[in-house]
Amino acid sequence: MNESYTTELLRYNPPFPFSFVIKVREKPVEIMKPDILRLFSYKLDVIENACMDEKHLFRNEMIKNAVLMFFMDISNIHIQQEEKEKVTNKTERKKELFIQFMKLVSVYATKEHSVEFYASKLCITRQYLNRITQLNFRKTAYELISLVLTGEITKYLETSNDSILQVSEHFNFPDQASLTKFYKHQTGYSPTAYKKKFVVK
Repeated sequence: MNESYTTELLRYNPPFPFSFVIKVREKPVEIMKPDILRLFSYKLDVIENACMDEKHLFRNEMIKNAVLMFFMDISNIHIQQEEKEKVTNKTERKKELFIQFMKLVSVYATKEHSVEFYASKLCITRQYLNRITQLNFRKTAYELISLVLTGEITKYLETSNDSILQVSEHFNFPDQASLTKFYKHQTGYSPTAYKKKFVVK
């Protein structure tokens, strides 16, 4: 097709999104699946047949429409692939953020207990962080932080002779009562009761 014909063909209804143009320029050759090849082969046959029928009263329009339909099929496949890639990229991004969140929790859980702290570190909102953790772990961000923090407190109670006040200071609770309330809510035991019942001296 010469340039003037292509220009006329695409003037009013360009079938290709701009992303397709960029893709073709970066990667002009693409390996296609058999079902796509069969579709393209059929559409090219339609174009060829329209070109060969020289006596058809609407030959030029038939050719133009056949080529446009071929271009639309190409565009349709590209857009569908693009949408799949977007979904995949979003899913991968969420997994990546969740892994980063878990790494942050493992480092900061003993001192930082708020969802806002971790969301700020990841440059996302607390609502989005909650969606990510629920998607990947079926718990809210706070529940996950609390789970890790509870484990750290339990290990500390089992290995330290610190008073409960010292434990609360070590884990950055505002006071002993806050630590006791948190730990009892998570385990059913107060820190003092846990040490008495489970820690072997």
